[in-house]
Amino acid sequence: MGDNCEIGFPVGDSAGFQGNSFIELPGNLLPHINSQSEEIIILTFATQASDGLLFWHGQTPETDGKGQDYFAIAIVDGYPVLSFELGSGPASITARYRVDDGEEHTIVATRTGQRGTIEVDTIVLEA
Repeated sequence: MGDNCEIGFPVGDSAGFQGNSFIELPGNLLPHINSQSEEIIILTFATQASDGLLFWHGQTPETDGKGQDYFAIAIVDGYPVLSFELGSGPASITARYRVDDGEEHTIVATRTGQRGTIEVDTIVLEA
């Protein structure tokens, strides 16, 4: 919450978004313990917006993000995109399934080492 996402907000089972909102987890919840640790984020959402950030795990707004680790889920031109950088260069996977139709959709994003997958309503794409 806040103009620069500087105010933490605990999220239980659901969250509502308006304007420029997104979910951010503290670093200790996804610590990237080693390259073989699997990280899974599951989001169920409905949107009519064609662009927006749904999930961000990375630097705070005051930190220069260049070359830093991150894990993000966004909607770009109506399509879900999983992006991450964990030391070996950025990776990005774009689903070929539009989700900006106002209907409920579920994204399952998984990252293990340099491999990532994004599942949208049970359609799996890998990188």
